Amino acid sequence: MKAWTDTALWQALERAKAGSDDTKARAAKHLAVRLELLMPDVVAVLASGEAPADFTLHDEGHGFRVAERMLDVVTPELVGQLAATELALLLLSAMSCSSAGACTTKTASAAVRWDRSA
Repeated sequence: MKAWTDTALWQALERAKAGSDDTKARAAKHLAVRLELLMPDVVAVLASGEAPADFTLHDEGHGFRVAERMLDVVTPELVGQLAATELALLLLSAMSCSSAGACTTKTASAAVRWDRSA
């Protein structure tokens, strides 16, 4: 199985660390350090099949708790440096039924689809 560091997302983050935009490079470096600290635990949990102590139940409050937990990766200081699009994507990824795994109906899935024509 490939490692999380083999993903296109990680490779893009690595490139951002070396970019010419100092603000983006600093943010990318910060996020990379946080991910390198957190991802080994994520990989271990996935491999073990056991829920960690900080597991958040997939109920109606799950998305909110995930959004709040994102500040463990993207610190409050760094939030101020993120573009509006990045903030919106973080919130959408936390709150979306499809990413949270809390919704399974076609209606719920359709509700979180993005209308690209708008």
